[in-house]
Amino acid sequence: MAIADRIAVMNKGVIEQLGSAVEIYSRPATRFIASFIGKANFLPAKVISVREHVVELSGGTRLKIPSQELPSENSTVDLMIRPENITVSPAKNEAGIETRMAGITYQGAIARVRAVTPEGVEVLAEIPGSAVSSLPDEGGTVYLKPDPVFARAFAS
Repeated sequence: MAIADRIAVMNKGVIEQLGSAVEIYSRPATRFIASFIGKANFLPAKVISVREHVVELSGGTRLKIPSQELPSENSTVDLMIRPENITVSPAKNEAGIETRMAGITYQGAIARVRAVTPEGVEVLAEIPGSAVSSLPDEGGTVYLKPDPVFARAFAS
């Protein structure tokens, strides 16, 4: 993605999206592109309000997704969140998803956190390496807070 100013992403011989690297990574047009370009988490959600762009994740966490139109109310979507757009906290917060710590891979400046939702969905988050010491051991509870500005919803 570093050697071109426009990229065409193809799936089975058909162009699914044409755009800059930033557009394709940040605003993928399809679930295929979201999973093909970079790492992505897909969380099941329900559309609460089309007009206000609100979805609800498991456990009742609601997020306003300002960057796109949503399908009809009460429909289910897969909410795509990139690992770098999730904050991880050992303390419950207002928009956090309660999860169980499944592992941490420390890589110096960053650490990759694997957590599992009560429904069994594994979520990957990337956090500053300096934040690792505040997190519980494997099996402990952590709260994930996705940044809705960077979320994308795809029909289930």
